[in-house]
Amino acid sequence: MHAGGIGHSYELQVACQLTTTGQNALVPPLLPIPALTFPITIDFCPEGTQQKGPLCAPCDTNTFNFDGISCKPCPTGTRSRGRA
Repeated sequence: MHAGGIGHSYELQVACQLTTTGQNALVPPLLPIPALTFPITIDFCPEGTQQKGPLCAPCDTNTFNFDGISCKPCPTGTRSRGRA
């Protein structure tokens, strides 16, 4: 498993393989199942959070975030309880 970067796009490929053992032993062989490919984009973190490793974490006290990238200090004379 690989971690991707926020804002980057990737292709996710899913492949299945049929077996002929166990409960499926009596089922006649079927045609191969082609792999499916899906385009995915890793979204930015929601407002009030920032990326920490592969996860989004709340902003600390007296910081804010509106861009989903990183928390910034509150302007002089303002404050927040975090997650702003």
